[in-house]
Amino acid sequence: MSFQLTYPASPRSNFAEWYETTNHDQVEWDGWHMTGYDEPLSTCNQWAWRGCLNYKKHAHGKIEAQSCKMKCIRSNCRDCYPSWIARETSKANKRISKFEMWYAGRDKLKHVIVSVPRWEQGKPLEELRKDMRKLCKRAGLRGGLDVIHPFRCKDGKWFFSPHFHVLAYGWVKGTENIFKEKGWIIKNKGVRKSIKGTISYILSHAGIKKRRHTLTWWGELSYSKLKLEKSDDDENKHRCTLCNAVYKPLICFREGFRHKPPPTEVIITDDPYGWQYLEDFNRESENS
Repeated sequence: MSFQLTYPASPRSNFAEWYETTNHDQVEWDGWHMTGYDEPLSTCNQWAWRGCLNYKKHAHGKIEAQSCKMKCIRSNCRDCYPSWIARETSKANKRISKFEMWYAGRDKLKHVIVSVPRWEQGKPLEELRKDMRKLCKRAGLRGGLDVIHPFRCKDGKWFFSPHFHVLAYGWVKGTENIFKEKGWIIKNKGVRKSIKGTISYILSHAGIKKRRHTLTWWGELSYSKLKLEKSDDDENKHRCTLCNAVYKPLICFREGFRHKPPPTEVIITDDPYGWQYLEDFNRESENS
C-alpha cells in the first residue's frame, strides 16, 4: 500500500548520489528504515476466527465467532503497517483530546517541522531528538509529540535528510535567531484542520528502528506529567454482541478437520463442540 504525500516536508537538502537512487523499502541509516519496508508474516491477510466461548452466558448456549483477516500490526510490515498507523493515531489523538479537556482555552495544537543542519546529521537520531526538543522549548513550544523522519522524497526517490515532525502547544517565536546561531530550521505549519489526519500523514513515512520509539511525548504531554487511566473500552477492541466480552482468537476442530472461516466477514453462533481459544490450543500442542 502506498500513501500520496500531500505536503512534503521542506526545505530539501542535496546529499550523496546514493540516497538519490533508492526508494522507501531500501533506504536505511544506522538501523533506521521507513514504515512498511519488510515482508509480511505468513499469517498476514489470512482469514481466521475470533470470538467468545462464554456460551453459558449466551442465549441458547451458543458460542459467537467472527471471521476476520489477520494483521500483525507491525510498523515494518508491508501489508499491515496501515493498521499500525491507525492504532498509533487513535492512541495519540486520545492523549491530545484528554490534554485539551483539562487545559482547554490556552492555545491550539500546531504542526512544526524541525530540520537538522547538515553538519549535525552524523549524530545518532536519538541525540538529535534531544537537541530538537531543547530548541523547540526555546522557540516557545511547551510540549506535545514528535516523530522522527530520517528521509525525504524528491522526484519519487528517498534520500537521507533527518528532520522531525512536531505537534505541540505554544507560540512559535525566535526561529530566525535559532537558525543563525544553531543552523536548525524550525518551520511553523500552523494549526491543522484534522489532528488525526496530520498524525496519520506523518506516521505514513516515518522512521522506524528496533527497540526505538517512532512517536514520543515530551513537555506538558510527557508520560510523567500527563497520566491517563487505562480503560478496557478501547475502540479498537472487538466485543461479543451477546455478553460484551472482548473477542479472542479461536480455532475449530471437528472430526479431525480444522474448520476454516469463509473469505468474508461474518458473525455466527454455533454449538460449543470443537471450538477452542487459540492460546489454549497452542498451549496444549506444546505440552503434548
